[in-house]
Amino acid sequence: MVTYYRSKLQQSLSGTGKMLAVGLSKENVEPYIKDYKKTVSVAAINSFDSLTLAGNENDLDAIAEVLVKEEIFCKKLHVEIPFHSPYMDPIKEELITRLVSLAPNNARVSLYSTVYGKQVNGTELNNEYWWLNVREPFILPNRLMDWLKMGTIHLLK
Repeated sequence: MVTYYRSKLQQSLSGTGKMLAVGLSKENVEPYIKDYKKTVSVAAINSFDSLTLAGNENDLDAIAEVLVKEEIFCKKLHVEIPFHSPYMDPIKEELITRLVSLAPNNARVSLYSTVYGKQVNGTELNNEYWWLNVREPFILPNRLMDWLKMGTIHLLK
């Protein structure tokens, strides 16, 4: 149910923005996006030195131009939807309403939230949580990053 409504509603936002992968930390990308705070935001923190921006295509292109000149990795993603950003706001009410019947339970396995960037017990996964999962930046938890470096974990998003 979550995947169905999430995907259906997000698809309705196709064409509203783009995404840009950048080889910088959140702290180090700030100077490059400070002039675009109304149209560009950090959509994902993928590792200690890699993130994804979401926002207006022209503004992302302008940021990419500067990054390329400074020889900083960046790559435009082939998506038409600016996931994990304020561009998701138009679907908020409908998503929350569609998922109101969720009744989350305690997790049977270790569960790490990409919304909160930490371990959760499972009872938090209500309709509001799934809205935050759509809207807020994807945060790969620090502990998971450590485990990935050691090669001891598999991820499912």
